[in-house]
Amino acid sequence: MTDTVTPNIGFTKPEVGASRDTWGAKTNANWDLADTLTKKSDFLAYQTTQDARDDAQDALIAGKVDSSIQTARDNAQDTAIAGKAPAVHTHPQSDVTNLVSDLALKAPIASPTFTGDPKAPTPATADNDTSIATTAYVKAQGYIGPDAPSDGTQYVRQNAAWSPVSVPPGTSCSDTPPGSPQPGQLWYETDTGNLYVYFNDGTSSQWVQVNGPAIAAPVDPVANCYLDWSGTNLLLRREQGTRLFINGVNETIPVSGVTLAATGLTMTGGINAGYCYYIYAYMNAGVMALEVSNVAPVVSNTHGMKVKSTDVTRTLVGIAALASAGNWWIGNACGVCSWFNPRWRKMATGLASQAVSTSLVSSGCYHYFAAFGDRQFQIAAFRRAASHTAAAQDHQFDCRVGPTQTGVWTSIFNGAVPYLNSRLSGAAGSSSQFFSATVLMDKMASSPIDGIYLAQIYVGTTSATATFSGLVVETMTWG
Repeated sequence: MTDTVTPNIGFTKPEVGASRDTWGAKTNANWDLADTLTKKSDFLAYQTTQDARDDAQDALIAGKVDSSIQTARDNAQDTAIAGKAPAVHTHPQSDVTNLVSDLALKAPIASPTFTGDPKAPTPATADNDTSIATTAYVKAQGYIGPDAPSDGTQYVRQNAAWSPVSVPPGTSCSDTPPGSPQPGQLWYETDTGNLYVYFNDGTSSQWVQVNGPAIAAPVDPVANCYLDWSGTNLLLRREQGTRLFINGVNETIPVSGVTLAATGLTMTGGINAGYCYYIYAYMNAGVMALEVSNVAPVVSNTHGMKVKSTDVTRTLVGIAALASAGNWWIGNACGVCSWFNPRWRKMATGLASQAVSTSLVSSGCYHYFAAFGDRQFQIAAFRRAASHTAAAQDHQFDCRVGPTQTGVWTSIFNGAVPYLNSRLSGAAGSSSQFFSATVLMDKMASSPIDGIYLAQIYVGTTSATATFSGLVVETMTWG
């Protein structure tokens, strides 16, 4: 192959594999040609020419365009770009019109509550996974079918079909067994809570009890009350709590208590035809009320509370006496006696002077009080001075307490009158000594009687008359 040349400048390209003795000469000739074409003076001339052209162009442009206008345009463009969002950015929901309200109408993913008639894909009949079961799927399983026949027979749905069932006729709820029972028939005895089945053992048929009445959890009775008075009425008020056991339930006592007037009561209609009455608490349509009665209480075998003997729904709360027909005896602290939470009630009277030989002290020192027969009482007598007309006289105080429902005195001690154990002996004349005596009894009588009691002081001397001054009689009862 012969030598070739480059197309633009004409450099010689020696033949490969030939011109062994001419390669150096040819290469040197190429460098000489390059040096001639790129000599410095020619390059500088070109650069000068190019600079002149640039200056001319700048002058031309400067005469055509105001740089301030271009600057203003650039600034405006920068401002416009600064107000735009970056290519990647987010928006709050409130920036989008109606987005918040529209999203609020959508159901949540977790535990949504749908309204109207929501739809869902119906799974295949044999599907057994967590897919939603539509009504079409349920019906395909045979769970929903036509109504049972209306022929008086009872049916049960089984295997997508109605099957008749045999149920004993006339299942009954009554106080008495139903007539013409059938074997297997049930009877609930409403007054006892017992359940029976009519059973045929192959020989005979009879009612057989299958359970007893429901047994309620036991309730511990409480009695947070005290029978008192307010104005002209009796008042059952709260005491050390708020509840009272009535008819198996610890009922709440009203904050203001329960009152009872004596309207219509007589002086001979009470206990033992007297003027003292039992007071019972009961519930009237859910409201606590008080009842007055001459019927004695009994102790309930069920819960141990005292209740009215003829009506166990009435709980005893106390006794109270009349001052006159239709008026409670509430002017004296001992006219009312509370069965629950009792306390000592006191009466005291005195005489300036009393001359006695062997007799009761003046009726001015008699004490009447309402009490339960099994309650304690205390009676005391005090005298400041005494004189007597004969020497060596014994002055003794005796106590008599007994029921007097109709004004008839009955000694509860059957003639064995207890002494108050205070004596004054000495020569005829006067004494200024102070003497007192007290007796405390555990109960009113060996055979307790509820009602009105009379406490009397009997003062006597051995033979002669004695005069007492500053005599005080005091009675205290537990109620």
